[in-house]
Amino acid sequence: MTIFLQTLKAQHFLDNIHITIAQIGSRKLSGADDYSSQSWGIFAPNLTIYGFEADADECKRMNQNLKERNIRHQEKHIPIALSNTQGKSQLYVTKEKMCSSLYEPNHSYVSRFPNFLPEFLTLDYISEIETTTLDSFCASELIDTIDFLQVDVQGAELNIFQGAQQIIKNSTLAIQTEVEFAPIYKNQPLFADVDNHLRQQGFFLQGFKGLHCISKKSFPVEIKAGIPQYLSGQLLWSDAFYFQDLLSQPSSVSPEKLLKQACIADILYFPDYALELLEYLTVNYGSNPQYNFTEVINIGLSILRGNTSNNITELTIPQSNIPNQGSAAQHKLKIGYVSPDFKRHPVGKFIAPIIKHHDHQKFEIYCYGEIKKVDEITEEIKASCDHWRSTLGLTDAEVIEQIKQDQIDILIDLAGHTDDNRLPIFFSKPAPIQASYLGYFATTGIPTIDYWITDHHLHPVDTEEKTSETIWRLPRCYVAYQPSPEALEVNPLPALSSEYITFGCLNNFSKLNPFLLSLWAKILQALPQSRLILKSHYHNLDDPEEKQSVELFLQEQGFNLEQVELIDSPTLAEDYFALYHRIDIHLDTFPYNGCTTTCDALWMGVPVLTLAGDRKIQRMGNSLLQAIGLGDWIAHSPEEYVNKAITFAQDLEAIAQLRTSLRERFQKSQLGDIEGLTLALENAYQQMWKKLEQEKIQPLESGDQQISAMRSQTETQSPLNYYSQYVQKNCPQMTSEACDQLLAFADNTNWNQPTTLREWNNVAVIMLIEAEETQDIAFRKQLLNNAIAVLEQGKAHPLAAVHLALIYSLIGDYSKAYVLAYSVFVGILDPAFRKTASNKGLVYLPSTARTLLNKAEYLEKILAAENCYEQILFLCAEVLNLSQPYFYNASGQDTLQLISQSLATSPIVQLQLGIARFCGQKWDGIFYLLKAHQINPNYAPSIQALYLAYRNLPEAKAAEYWLQQGVTHFNPNSPDVGEWIWTQARPENPFTYVPYDNLILTVEANLKSITTAVLLAQKDWFEAEMELWRTQIRPDMTVIDVGANVGVYTFSAAQRVGETGKVIAIEPFKACVNCLQETSRINQLPWVKIYEAAASDHCGSAKLSLHNTSELNEVISDNSPNYDLANTVTIQCLTLDSLIETENLTRVDWLKIDAEGHEIKVLQGAERLLTEFKPNIIYENIAGAHGSNGAIMEYIQAKGYQVYSYRPYIQELVPVTDANQLNSQLNLIAVYNPNK
Repeated sequence: MTIFLQTLKAQHFLDNIHITIAQIGSRKLSGADDYSSQSWGIFAPNLTIYGFEADADECKRMNQNLKERNIRHQEKHIPIALSNTQGKSQLYVTKEKMCSSLYEPNHSYVSRFPNFLPEFLTLDYISEIETTTLDSFCASELIDTIDFLQVDVQGAELNIFQGAQQIIKNSTLAIQTEVEFAPIYKNQPLFADVDNHLRQQGFFLQGFKGLHCISKKSFPVEIKAGIPQYLSGQLLWSDAFYFQDLLSQPSSVSPEKLLKQACIADILYFPDYALELLEYLTVNYGSNPQYNFTEVINIGLSILRGNTSNNITELTIPQSNIPNQGSAAQHKLKIGYVSPDFKRHPVGKFIAPIIKHHDHQKFEIYCYGEIKKVDEITEEIKASCDHWRSTLGLTDAEVIEQIKQDQIDILIDLAGHTDDNRLPIFFSKPAPIQASYLGYFATTGIPTIDYWITDHHLHPVDTEEKTSETIWRLPRCYVAYQPSPEALEVNPLPALSSEYITFGCLNNFSKLNPFLLSLWAKILQALPQSRLILKSHYHNLDDPEEKQSVELFLQEQGFNLEQVELIDSPTLAEDYFALYHRIDIHLDTFPYNGCTTTCDALWMGVPVLTLAGDRKIQRMGNSLLQAIGLGDWIAHSPEEYVNKAITFAQDLEAIAQLRTSLRERFQKSQLGDIEGLTLALENAYQQMWKKLEQEKIQPLESGDQQISAMRSQTETQSPLNYYSQYVQKNCPQMTSEACDQLLAFADNTNWNQPTTLREWNNVAVIMLIEAEETQDIAFRKQLLNNAIAVLEQGKAHPLAAVHLALIYSLIGDYSKAYVLAYSVFVGILDPAFRKTASNKGLVYLPSTARTLLNKAEYLEKILAAENCYEQILFLCAEVLNLSQPYFYNASGQDTLQLISQSLATSPIVQLQLGIARFCGQKWDGIFYLLKAHQINPNYAPSIQALYLAYRNLPEAKAAEYWLQQGVTHFNPNSPDVGEWIWTQARPENPFTYVPYDNLILTVEANLKSITTAVLLAQKDWFEAEMELWRTQIRPDMTVIDVGANVGVYTFSAAQRVGETGKVIAIEPFKACVNCLQETSRINQLPWVKIYEAAASDHCGSAKLSLHNTSELNEVISDNSPNYDLANTVTIQCLTLDSLIETENLTRVDWLKIDAEGHEIKVLQGAERLLTEFKPNIIYENIAGAHGSNGAIMEYIQAKGYQVYSYRPYIQELVPVTDANQLNSQLNLIAVYNPNK
């Protein structure tokens, strides 16, 4: 995930950035959606890619693919072999073509690792080829720039760099290269050689990714309590990332080059280095808006903070659930201030008098202080607030819990992204309203912070500053100033006695920059008798060398040093204020205006000249001077700033009069009115609370075209804003400004009275989002009913039609969903439709376990599509996926083929195709699995599937290869450890592991197993009734799972009943029993009791007919026809009634039966259990080729049960009343009805 790039793109910083990439060995990525999967596509069309591959046929194929895909950037693959020489070279071609190299395979070394598949490196033949150098090629093709170089040429990487020294020296900013640590090829250069060469060319190593190692022996790994042990081995190779060391020589580097490198660093996911570059640009070139990245940095930091707060349970307070505590006028609001600066600090000095002046009869004030050293201001704030809470040493979760216990109504952050802030707590929204105030100069970028409190001069109504918060403008200046007790009296104008004007700037020296200093130099040049006093806190001016360095810097900006006086920052406050006695005019800094220093200067009678920009950080001086009535001292351009300084300096009489009156003027102004500021803040808090109450969701009335389900049409919560929040919540990398730009096409939607087909679609999408977010199932059902009615109005638009199909798929009406989505898909293939498909609409993506389109990855892509044709293709793919639960059968494969037309680069689609095809066409299946791996080499399910596929063939060495590929990814401390835990099972074991329902499930190591296939491809069980199972089973219950197989129902139940409950799993097939036992062991679930038996109508024995997949094994009698008795095993049988005494049962709450046609026998052996305990029952209605089982419904109805089908998402039980309903339901639910 990129951290800064999306914001840079959205704010048009990348419009003039052109990136050129050279990939040496381009065959490796030929199937991986080019570079779009690595985010390079964000530069399109200003992106050029040159691929070099010695195989001419491969290049031809790749170039043909590019033509067919109609890419937006320039790319071509060139059939040239690159090296460090021009002429003939030998190419050692191996049986595995990707291992071919200019170096001979080193079999004497590789043979030491029998698990490394040395046959991959078996020499097939030696070919003589022509080679050239990258420098020669670039010179002949007039290519003068390669910004990013990616090299993977099987041991010959150093050869490439030796032949590319000129182009690298002149232009290359970053290099990604494979490096080897072991001599896989004879005499090949290793990592140390490559590293030494690149360092000599001015590059530094930033990091490694994809370290590969292998062990010489397959040491067994024991897994205890689900915690795997890590295996180490010989380090083989890795990708190494190098960057040109630009910051060591910044004066010789253009800012454009620095920005390019920052973008590349972010794409390659080195955000720390990208941040360093962006900060350098902002500090040194920030006066030019083209290189001021303040907002980009802060939004990126907020994304990072969101990512590092995963240990906090996110709390989103639905507006309909806000406690009805009365209006703001009646309710005593609880205000919480959060800050690390409740101390001798500018924020502490400004906030302390506000807290003191709060009306504590109407407001209850809480202060959450991250204070490491208490001082007199800390004590003052403690005494003024109603409740002091120290957060020092507390975790974010603990602070969140404290705020919840305090029941804070409005939580105010006073720090932003400054040191020691507690911003992560705001992501969890522990208070209904959250705001940013006072302590930070920019947006926080945190979507859960509702407001940014400023004023009309900081943010005029036409401000273009982009924020994640809603700007709340106070009707007066946003601050008031309490003078320091150390402040001295105002003295006469110094120029009257010195006879020359003295300018001064006592702001932090870090706020000075070349642009600002150049303006000051012009002022002094125009007034040769004038002087300038600068205070430096960061330099030791007693050190001659350091002082000389500062003076040299000033000279470079055009200063005559005789006019400049550098002084060290005073240690005593009195000495600091005494400096103002020497200054006639104070010069404000830009783009970072002063605040406290400006107030100090004005209090001391020194007028301040400021330059106003277009963002808060550039307009603080504007706000302060407007508040005191000094609008004439505000410049709006650099030229006006210089001219005003010169003009004011020449009118000493006017400045002298202003000096004598300024303190009294200050006291009577808004700057001196602390009580007025406090009252304005209190009014703002009351209005915020009132708005919140008005924005509660109103109850939904019935009606075919009811649109009142949407949130109230307020300025702060319009439907489009609500949708924007949905987008940003699911695309955390997207900034609010990027989102606004992305959704501009929907600005003109008529939400109250939709008239166009697209508007009906947009209205319905808002309802679908609300339906997903609400926990009130009845309200969700109402919302969906209204959405269906609205979409019926607009379904002539294919986007509305496919949203309608999506609803049907969510609620389990798969047939209707599939037919509608399929018809839409076929219809939009008409070229005539594509020509008229420019009218985009809003799109909703569901949050279900089986979804193909991950919101974080696809939502932005769909909304950014050029037209609605692309939007519909994506959404059709999702609906077709959701409406076809069985991907592994013939119908499922046909559906996947359709889906792959829209999602050709989805590893999930290729994985499902591979698993589905493997059962019938093994090598065809492996082809798709390899394609999934190519698309995403780090995708755990594809590597595990390849391991299982080769294991099933059987191809032991190939299986071991893919096992080791998985081992290299395994990290026991990684959050995705469950994805790779399968690598820790002993290879001789007949099972493997998959993550499932927050535990590790043991499944058969066989891709023909339906359970293994489904969980590997979809990560969850496909049956809709699983939702009911998980929502209805609760602690202390007793559950029986008949035909447990490997336990998808068993262990979902086990987690929910807990150790005070009981789960009994009954399974006759030995391999599945082993899996059940292993899962229970590694997850430590002793309350799961496993019986290796079949439930039937008698105790004793029976025959189990074995199938290719264990899910279809059937219990048969000795005289059963049409069965091959040679392919059967004898098993034990028991009745459920016998378990009453055996297990000492006092209750049975749920019974699940999946016995492949044997269900009626199971129920006949459970007469007493059904009578005494009346459990809810989920049973298999359609078993394999047997069709629906009406006899079960008749039998169970005679026992007083009502039979239902289940509609997911709305969690509705629908009574089954006729045989036609039976034919479409895989499972049914039976609930005892005492009134029947």
